[in-house]
Amino acid sequence: MNLLNDMKKDLKQFPQAYFQAGDFYARVGQFDNALKQIRGRDSEGFRPEERYLKREIELYIRQGNAVMAQSKNEQILKNDPKDPKPEIAGDVHAR
Repeated sequence: MNLLNDMKKDLKQFPQAYFQAGDFYARVGQFDNALKQIRGRDSEGFRPEERYLKREIELYIRQGNAVMAQSKNEQILKNDPKDPKPEIAGDVHAR
């Protein structure tokens, strides 16, 4: 855990630190912590990237939270109606 925190402190060297920390927590089944990590990047003043939003969708689906997944999906489609990866950004209820 210290390594993840150290990486997040040096975003110039580790620009994907929040994404990697979120992946770590998702792999060990701690979906709430994974979401906190993925969203933590926003607190650093970064604009949410599409891939971060898509990862949030996946995590919400794993948690069974279709309402939040659909909300993030709508945000992606609002930003890019011709999203190149409809298998993730399409109808989240189909999973």
